[in-house]
Amino acid sequence: MTGVTVRRDVVVGRPFTVVLADRPGSGHLWDCQALPGGVRLADTAYAAGVADAVGAWRDKEFHLVADRAGTFTVTFELRRPWEAAPVEEQVVEVRATPA
Repeated sequence: MTGVTVRRDVVVGRPFTVVLADRPGSGHLWDCQALPGGVRLADTAYAAGVADAVGAWRDKEFHLVADRAGTFTVTFELRRPWEAAPVEEQVVEVRATPA
C-alpha cells in the first residue's frame, strides 16, 4: 500500500506541483491528507490532453505552496470515497528554502 517517498526541493512562496495518476472513472481518486503547517494546497486539476475514456488513468495535479522554510511531509492516498482503506499511498518530503 505504501508508495515510495519522493523528495522535492522548493522555494518558499513559489508554487510547485505534484502529479499523480488516478482513475476517476473507476472511483479511484488521489486525495491530499491533512497538510502540515507551512504548506498549503493552492489548487487541483486534471492535466489537459489526457484521454477521458471510462476507467482511463488521468494525471491529477496538486498545486502546492510552501509558506515558510523547513522540511515537511505531505501524504496522498489513492482510494475510492466509499472504501475505508486506501489502495496506495504516496509520501512527498518537501524541503523548502527561502527565496
